[in-house]
Amino acid sequence: MSIVGVEKLVYGSADLAAGVKFHKDWGLDCTRENSDGADFELADGSVVEIRPAGDPALPPAVIDWAPWGRSTVREAVWGVDTQSSLDQLVRALSGDRDVSVDADGVAHTRDDFGYAIGLAVSRRKPIETPTPNPNNIGHFSRFNEPAVGSRREPPQPLAFSHLVYWLPDDPKPYRSFYMDKLGFRLTDEATDGSAFLRADGRTDHHNLFLQRSRDGYSGFQHVSYEFRDFDAVMMAGLAVEAEGWKTNVGPLRHNIGSSLSWYVWNPAGGVAEALTDQDQISEDWQPRLIDPGDPGFYGHTWVARKEHVGISPAQWVD
Repeated sequence: MSIVGVEKLVYGSADLAAGVKFHKDWGLDCTRENSDGADFELADGSVVEIRPAGDPALPPAVIDWAPWGRSTVREAVWGVDTQSSLDQLVRALSGDRDVSVDADGVAHTRDDFGYAIGLAVSRRKPIETPTPNPNNIGHFSRFNEPAVGSRREPPQPLAFSHLVYWLPDDPKPYRSFYMDKLGFRLTDEATDGSAFLRADGRTDHHNLFLQRSRDGYSGFQHVSYEFRDFDAVMMAGLAVEAEGWKTNVGPLRHNIGSSLSWYVWNPAGGVAEALTDQDQISEDWQPRLIDPGDPGFYGHTWVARKEHVGISPAQWVD
């Protein structure tokens, strides 16, 4: 049985109009919009739903993170490869917690901290992107054609990459749910118990990061979206800044996972990350133990703006 990635995110937004506009500016395709909220689709068919924070149909918010209040992800739905895999997961989860299955066949439950999760047979479709084919000294792969990134294009998130949740204390007791119940594998861990986990049907460095908050916060922290390449990440960040949205940190190059990333505050809750060029992990990988207090290793190798030096993803700076 394999979880193949994030299938859907459901937000409860205190400012519905702002939450909807942000996701339009972020480049998602709006497939439905009315007074009750809006639905968006990524290039691979995965979905974002924005609902009013007071919608009684939403799972209760689990968040203690100033300054976000009620705006947060209310449920993350993970895609599963087959109906048989979904049935096995439901049986395994039902042994020690309540699990409900709705009319669409989506299973709903909560993890050990109380965050609402869903499981559904994935409807995501494979996507293909043009190869950037960079020309480097001693290695020329592109002749008689402009670089892919030389074309100015609107932002287009292709797929979800990963989710990050705050935990106010040691994450180790909570990560066992994902590893033992859902089959996630440990890629790297930190000395404070924070864990980078990858789904058993994926090879990304991580699809879920359970991060211990130094400030005691809890709640959804950020979602990462995959973009075609570095140029697409840059164009996305510049596009949303031009619409007035505030960058959290970036652009930058991480040294855990290696991604090129740009983080923007999302009015529907937490942060949205534009990402590309992340590490892929095989079964031969040996998890590393990382010291989050080591500035020579944990964080980013470079950041483009001097005012962002020392700023971490989801670190609020007035």
